[in-house]
Amino acid sequence: ADKLYGNKISALKKEFPELTFSDLIVISLISLGIDFNNCCILLDISLNTLYTRRKRIKKHLGIDKSIELESWITDKIKKG
Repeated sequence: ADKLYGNKISALKKEFPELTFSDLIVISLISLGIDFNNCCILLDISLNTLYTRRKRIKKHLGIDKSIELESWITDKIKKG
């Protein structure tokens, strides 16, 4: 996924050093448009765990709780 988007996903780690490898995987899956259920299957986690990771990612990125993570990722990775 990183190569599809010109290495913008891995560049997030430089801009936001708090991001973990697991965070980048979730960001990659979101950028590819993988839905919640399939993300859970691919990562072998529960839906609650995915929600927790998404909240942590937003915190690491400094995104307000009211902003959708998918929208932010689309703007940053796909458009930016």
